[in-house]
Amino acid sequence: MLLPLLLPDSNVVVWWTGRAPENLASDPVGRLGKRRITDSMSAARPLAALELRARNMAPGDTDLTWTRLTPWRALLAAAVDQYPAKITGARVSGARGNAAALLLQAWLECRLDVPVERTVSRTGFGITEVTLTTAKGDISIVREDGKVATFSAPGCRIERWRCVVAT
Repeated sequence: MLLPLLLPDSNVVVWWTGRAPENLASDPVGRLGKRRITDSMSAARPLAALELRARNMAPGDTDLTWTRLTPWRALLAAAVDQYPAKITGARVSGARGNAAALLLQAWLECRLDVPVERTVSRTGFGITEVTLTTAKGDISIVREDGKVATFSAPGCRIERWRCVVAT
């Protein structure tokens, strides 16, 4: 191993493309990295892998599942901005075993401070729908074909947004 040749101030990124150790920060290779990258969605059991990452999270750990949620988070922020209303609940629908759906559910619960239900989609792959409940009706982003998201809100016309969302 080339440990003696590494400069102490070098920015090192460690990326596990396959199976990652249980605790990234305490792994001998992981200790070298200022940033440690994994991808729970590539694991045989994505939900279990994401939960393991959460239990052992340390500064510098990154899971690409979170990065894949960026388009969903942006669409949801735009939806709430377009239709400001008090959100009283939410629902995230996604494919069975989809770690990104679990992570989006947790993020919405944390940010909105409301209960968020997670359901299994009957169609599509990845995350297929997010619904935010308000007293005036539901704000929804539905993505059944994996390419086009449809936004709807009470009293608003339906708009279609072309987006690339791979979760």
